[in-house]
Amino acid sequence: MDSILERPHLIAYFAGTIFPFTCFFSYVLALALNHIGLWITYISDASTDPPVSGVFGMLLTYSMIAFLASTYVRKKLVECACEERPEIATSKVRLANHVSGWLALTSVICLIFVAHFQVHTTMFLHGTMAFIGIGLGVLYCFLQVICTRAMIPYYTAPYLFYLRLTFTIISAFAFVFGVLSGLLSVSKFKGNKISNLVEHFLHKNTIL
Repeated sequence: MDSILERPHLIAYFAGTIFPFTCFFSYVLALALNHIGLWITYISDASTDPPVSGVFGMLLTYSMIAFLASTYVRKKLVECACEERPEIATSKVRLANHVSGWLALTSVICLIFVAHFQVHTTMFLHGTMAFIGIGLGVLYCFLQVICTRAMIPYYTAPYLFYLRLTFTIISAFAFVFGVLSGLLSVSKFKGNKISNLVEHFLHKNTIL
C-alpha cells in the first residue's frame, strides 16, 4: 500500500487499464454466449443479458472507483502545486480544479448507474445517466487542461498540455456526434432487425 501511495501515477495506470479490459472482456464473453453479432455491436448491447450484464456492471463499478481515485489524486497534486508555486495559484486555476473535482464525482456516480441499469431494460435512465456522466467527464477534461497549462514549466511539459488538449477536443467532438447519432438511432433502430442500423452503429461505436 505504501508503494502505491508513494507512486500516485499507479492509480491512473490502473484506472486506464481496467476500463478497456471491462469493455473488451464483456464483448468477448457476450460473443462467446451468442448474445451479440461479431461486427455490429457495442458495449451496452454486449452487457444487456446475464451473466454478462452482472460482470459488466461489477467491472465498470470498479473502473469508476479507480477513475474517482485518480481524479482525487490529480486534484490534490494541483493543490500542492498551487501551494508551492504562488504564480500558479490564480483564482481561475483554483476554481477550475475545485469544480473539476465535483464534476468527476458526479460523472462517476452517473456511470455507475449506467453499469447497473442496462439500455434494453431501463433505456431512459441508462441514456440519461450516460449523457450526463460522459458530458461532465468532457467538462472535467477541459477544466484540467486549464490547470495543466498553468503548471508549465514547473510540473509538466508543453507537449503534455497539447496532448491533453488534443484528446479533450477529440472527446468533445465524439460526445456531440454520439448524442446526435443517438437521437437518430432511437427513432430509427428498433433492435430486432438489420434495417435502419447505420445510425445505431455510428452512435454506439462513437460512445464506445
